[in-house]
Amino acid sequence: MRFMISTLFAIGTAIIFRIFLLWILGVDRLNTAVAGNWIILTIPLLTLIYLDLRRGIKRSPYWIVTLLLAIAHIGYWTYAKSEGWMAFCQWFMNL
Repeated sequence: MRFMISTLFAIGTAIIFRIFLLWILGVDRLNTAVAGNWIILTIPLLTLIYLDLRRGIKRSPYWIVTLLLAIAHIGYWTYAKSEGWMAFCQWFMNL
């Protein structure tokens, strides 16, 4: 069951981001949508990790999903704005 719930968070990233970006904030507030997406997904994950730890469950898939979400969002705030990434995106668009 924990793995199925973890899959929901992986899929939820795109869903929540689009809700924020298109319906709530508008396209011009991209950075705010990314931050809101991270907060909305991380708080429930940390709560689930805490509940598992209280029950004595140390090997939980929520750790992996939380780590992957953190890497993705840190990547957005750092690497995604680099010249190398922009050059790759431009190359990919021209294929």
